[in-house]
Amino acid sequence: MLSKVYTGVMNGIEGYSVGVETDISSGLPGMNVVGLASTTVMESRQRIRSAIVNSGYEYPRRKITVNLTPADLRKNGSGLDLPIAVGVLASSLYIDARNLDRYGIVGELSLDGKVKGISGILPLLAGFKDKGIETAVIPYDNYEEAKLIEGIKLYPVKSLVDCADAINSRREGDMADGLTSVSNYDYGIDYGDIHGQEHAKRAICIAVTGRHGMLMVGPPGCGKTMLARRIPTIMPKMNKDEILETAIIYSAAGEETRRGRRLGERPFRSPHSTISKAGLVGGGMYPVPGEISLAHNGVLFLDEVCEFHRDNLDSLRTPVEDGRIVHFRSGAPYVFPCNFLMVMASNPCPCGYSGDPVKLCKCSQAQRDKYRRRLSGPMIDRIDIRINMERVEYEELATTGGDSTVNSSVMRSDIEKGLAFAKDMGRNKPNGDLSDSEVRLYCRLGPEEEMLMGKAYSELGLSPRSYNKVLKVARTIADIDQMEKIKVNHLAEALSYRMLSDINEG
Repeated sequence: MLSKVYTGVMNGIEGYSVGVETDISSGLPGMNVVGLASTTVMESRQRIRSAIVNSGYEYPRRKITVNLTPADLRKNGSGLDLPIAVGVLASSLYIDARNLDRYGIVGELSLDGKVKGISGILPLLAGFKDKGIETAVIPYDNYEEAKLIEGIKLYPVKSLVDCADAINSRREGDMADGLTSVSNYDYGIDYGDIHGQEHAKRAICIAVTGRHGMLMVGPPGCGKTMLARRIPTIMPKMNKDEILETAIIYSAAGEETRRGRRLGERPFRSPHSTISKAGLVGGGMYPVPGEISLAHNGVLFLDEVCEFHRDNLDSLRTPVEDGRIVHFRSGAPYVFPCNFLMVMASNPCPCGYSGDPVKLCKCSQAQRDKYRRRLSGPMIDRIDIRINMERVEYEELATTGGDSTVNSSVMRSDIEKGLAFAKDMGRNKPNGDLSDSEVRLYCRLGPEEEMLMGKAYSELGLSPRSYNKVLKVARTIADIDQMEKIKVNHLAEALSYRMLSDINEG
């Protein structure tokens, strides 16, 4: 008997509908799976056989042919275990095949017939919804995560027997209500904990408001990492679209429930300098999101950036500009979003004390040059804000007035005011993402400002890209100051963030 079950597979972060056609006919006993199936899917034959037998059903002693459609779509993942098993049971008359067209089924099977959770449940459910499927039969372990996709009924199951009973009884699941509310999180850290480095806090405030890439250079222990790790505490609250986008990426990477990340929390990714290129930008035989995509709508922090392999850093150039990265496998594109705030931190030299007034640098000029060349000129040119940080003096550290007056609450208030002003002026995206035509529209300069920029362009050796970036940063500073036009002081501050001698010398 022939049966057909609807399921789905994930390519990148997109869910695609797949049909599982199962036919049992005369011939040598065994299961043949056709339709561009991966090794993982082919290995499922043994799991499915054991799950069916251990669930109390009789496994067919005839030829079983399973066809996965469409045939030109690569099928990968363990989520096909359950729909293939259901197809076998339907063709064996244990399940009423007439009820199958209303369900989309996904899940991995263990040998005892239990249904296990899978990665990528959100993209798969989005694919079911687009296909018009009424009810999704999903692993119980994925139920809480799956409720983020509204507009589709969910029926969680714990075993193959539960799944068969639900289909035979034509049970309907509960309608997923989507995201209902977003909590404000207490991160347990605050910029008020940090004394000194007020100029760095100001630069971070500008970077977050306009989503401008940032580089901090300073000696060990001056507070670079402490400052970076507190950035999520001042970022705007995520909206529902951002939460769903981020949740889908983490679901595709299998990290939504494994890492304990709280829903609605801005991602903060801080990969180690030894990370591979595939780990950083994504990839693999079946591409998965890398760190830059896991940082989408959040922060990517590259600590000790000059310790990273130069090729890995240069691979960030296009994604930083485009807000997405495309991987090609067998001629098919896999698109991953990666619109994040990039923050880098570095020592000025291998020992960390070049230019320090207290500790003597032990590095030779050749060592310093080699270290600084890890961060290439084109990559530095893409960084909007660069600041030199110095050691914190004892007088700043030993203040008796309690926490710093510049805390996360104050900084968040300035950022929200700047964003609200920009929105009132007709800009609905961060200034760092403005196109060249939008820069000309929103960053017009008066005669004095034109004179300053003309002089700076020639004396600082700015490129057309860096010229636009200065204007974007100046526009953000003006937004924070609630000024409709960019003034000389805004441009002067923006230009000061381009002059980072310790790295530029490399």
